[in-house]
Amino acid sequence: GPIAAILYSGLQKADRGRDSVEKAIATAGTIEMSFLERGLIWISSVTTIAPLMGFLGTVSGMINAFDAIAASEQVNAKLVASGISEALITTATGLIVAIPATIGYNYFVSSIDRFVIEMEETSAELIEDRVAQAQALLRDQPPQALRAATTASRKSLRLPRQTLASTPAAPRC
Repeated sequence: GPIAAILYSGLQKADRGRDSVEKAIATAGTIEMSFLERGLIWISSVTTIAPLMGFLGTVSGMINAFDAIAASEQVNAKLVASGISEALITTATGLIVAIPATIGYNYFVSSIDRFVIEMEETSAELIEDRVAQAQALLRDQPPQALRAATTASRKSLRLPRQTLASTPAAPRC
């Protein structure tokens, strides 16, 4: 999933220092965010365009109502009713489409925001754990033991290729 991909990119750079890990995590986070937000532009467009289309229908209906008034010598309710009806139906339709689309858009944005916070917290924990681990090694180990521990740590952080290939990818929306 996205969190695993972000953490993995940070772990790949663990031997290059904190700045490299942070940069790798930030880059991977940006890429994963783009996958998460990929379809939101369409929902956002619907929430914007639907009321405008309804308003356009309202204007069209009012134009038809006034054209009917202009063409007639006597004005009565039946004459303008169809134009006003068109105006109200198109306004209602635009709102009927826009309101659920806006609710859906806001739901997805808030879900993505919560997920991003989780990714940021997990990444921060990873960075802090790696820094604490490095500081403990520097503090407690003589130089020869430190080199051996660093080499062993690097090897333990690398995942075998077959593990990554055999893990099913999470569906992306």
